[in-house]
Amino acid sequence: MSADQQRCQAKTQSGSQCKNKALDGSVYCRIHQGQPEPKPTPSKPTPSKPVAAAPAKTPDPVRPSVDDRSEIERFKAAILGR
Repeated sequence: MSADQQRCQAKTQSGSQCKNKALDGSVYCRIHQGQPEPKPTPSKPTPSKPVAAAPAKTPDPVRPSVDDRSEIERFKAAILGR
């Protein structure tokens, strides 16, 4: 491509390069003009952030735990005289 036929350097929402022709003296088309100049790509990839561990599962406040259920059964047996 010659200098006067360069494509717009903006990225679409899907991540691909805009297919419009860049305006004379700009790296952007008429739609994307006014955006800041694109940052130069780093020579080596930047390290990714470590993935955070999933939060600990909290007990369901409505359903009693196994220990609570067995204690409830013992209490009911004592009350009902079984």
